Amino acid sequence: MRDEEGAEAAFRATPPQQRWRQAMNAYYYAFLPMLLGIAYLAAGVKKTLGHLTEELATGPALALSGGVALFLVGDVAFRRAMRLLPVRHRAVAAPVALTAAVLGIRWSAAVELVALVTVLVAMLTVEARWCTAERHGLDVARA
Repeated sequence: MRDEEGAEAAFRATPPQQRWRQAMNAYYYAFLPMLLGIAYLAAGVKKTLGHLTEELATGPALALSGGVALFLVGDVAFRRAMRLLPVRHRAVAAPVALTAAVLGIRWSAAVELVALVTVLVAMLTVEARWCTAERHGLDVARA
């Protein structure tokens, strides 16, 4: 089941008197960090595009990594509110993404961007393996 279908099913399964709270948690409180994360990431990309091989100032480096981390935190909040699995892979990836700012400050914007892409690809790969194992009834701890 895809996330959209899972969220819809979770919303329908929620008793009507609790749906307002679930909607506020999922679509308001979780959505704002996701939007802010996208905005911070975009600001970081704008500040670094012409300076990919240079060390970054703290602000642009944190905008890149912090934007990704903030988006992931919002995504985790959304998934928890809607009871979507998995959550832990994204929860672990958020602080790891934030630490990539150090790479931009010490080396270059390109190194930070590569690190962020690596964190996201690794997170999605592990998550896909977990979902496949879960779908086939395999021991998820070994997957």
